[in-house]
Amino acid sequence: MGNGDVTSPPYDTLTDDEIIKLRKNPYNILNLSGCGDEDECRNLIKKWLDTGILKNFDMPSLVILRQRYSNAGSFFERLGVIGTVDVGDPENRLLEHENVIPEYVKQRKDHITRLGAQTEPVFTVVDSTGLHSILSEIMERKGCAKSYEEPRGTWNDICIVHEEEYINRIFRDLVDRTAIIADGHHRYMAMKEIFHETSGYWNRMLVYVTSIESDATRIGEVHRIFDIWDGVDADLSRYYDFEKFDGEGRVPAPSFLTREKAIVLKKNKANSRQEDVYLIEEFLNSGRSKKNNLGMEYTSSLDKVTEEIEKDEHKGAIIMPVWNKKKFYELVKDGKLLPAKSTYFYPKIPSGIAFYTMEKLQCHCSSGGRAADS
Repeated sequence: MGNGDVTSPPYDTLTDDEIIKLRKNPYNILNLSGCGDEDECRNLIKKWLDTGILKNFDMPSLVILRQRYSNAGSFFERLGVIGTVDVGDPENRLLEHENVIPEYVKQRKDHITRLGAQTEPVFTVVDSTGLHSILSEIMERKGCAKSYEEPRGTWNDICIVHEEEYINRIFRDLVDRTAIIADGHHRYMAMKEIFHETSGYWNRMLVYVTSIESDATRIGEVHRIFDIWDGVDADLSRYYDFEKFDGEGRVPAPSFLTREKAIVLKKNKANSRQEDVYLIEEFLNSGRSKKNNLGMEYTSSLDKVTEEIEKDEHKGAIIMPVWNKKKFYELVKDGKLLPAKSTYFYPKIPSGIAFYTMEKLQCHCSSGGRAADS
């Protein structure tokens, strides 16, 4: 059976058609997101364990993930490690960088408690310059890489590590570092709520750690699509001067798009020192105060933006500027929180590389680094 039958990109990157196609395989991880009540969901995981689809390791284990991809004619390679942290331990240095949307937290919490397991790690970054070489050397020594493509154009090499020597070496590099949550804020908040509601019993959180110093760790922009309200131009002009775009190709960011116009946004003098992400959020809040529901959508796809505003004349979009990694890191280290859905770290981590069941506190890792192997 081909790898594409059993693996899955992160759920929030999939179209409805892709979800339907992947669920046709009974061992694809997306069947867990589509299961019904708690008994059905947990019985499905138990069935996969009993039949060897998932392999349980009754020993300390880490999973090294190497991701290789090309972009704009350049080749990139990123290495990271999947393990767990104690979400209730005050010594854990985890920094959030985004606010969360309560509805999304509830969705993640319901999913985790229904399964009794975590199937996707929270994506974190640290400022280590040595992690890449440590993980690369371990993979080379073990000779354990098994490659599969997910999503298209990104190759994933998996190495499962049990050896105490290797685990300790990785631990020593990470132990005193501050980790910034790159992706998975809603899962992190869900796990914190679960931790408190179970009096600390469900305390382990599945995490992926990589270095922000790596050229292969990239931060993409997340655009905003919303329903236009009366006075939208006047509200936007409080923060920006307008410059009409009459050229061809991609509109410079930040910009405001509708079906009828494309406007390049230039920060006005009063807001010249403010970050665009905060100005845009203030602008959108002015719309929320006038209209109960903005029909807000977040996307990293410019094609999605174009599709939505072309089919609905009442839709508008803000094209967000590209992130500078150094500026991002400085903001977060200074303790500043960004609005929800402000960043898109990539490449994403495929779903189902490692499971962590909270009832037995065991790491369930698929034998081929996949959610299910046939």
